[in-house]
Amino acid sequence: DPHRRGELLDPGQDGEWLTWEWCGAELDRRLAKVTHSAAWTYWPLVFERADCTSVTFAPAGPGCAAVIGDWCRAVQGATGLRNGATRKEMFTLNFAFEVFPVEGENAAQVRRDLVREISAMLEKEWGTMEFRAPFLAM
Repeated sequence: DPHRRGELLDPGQDGEWLTWEWCGAELDRRLAKVTHSAAWTYWPLVFERADCTSVTFAPAGPGCAAVIGDWCRAVQGATGLRNGATRKEMFTLNFAFEVFPVEGENAAQVRRDLVREISAMLEKEWGTMEFRAPFLAM
């Protein structure tokens, strides 16, 4: 978030000079201890729902949900930055465009039918998504 770059500095410091390169390097430095555990970080996620613009996953169980919460707290503690993402945002993959855009007078019903078909296919075929070894992408 470009408006939150200044949170990387101590209170009272001017953040106008901050470049994205500096911010990335600073986050990488702060996260070094947390990301060393990434090689054995494993989150089994299951399909939760789909629509024409996104797919949402959920932790496979309460143990997985607790591990994800612990990971998020460790990242927040290491960076000193609060996570502004909601749980839904963290587990949702949004498409850059609407999948199978539907136009016309029966659009609402066709969209509902399409979402049902996408959901049924993903429920049947998806199983568990194995998210592992997270890293800081810059």
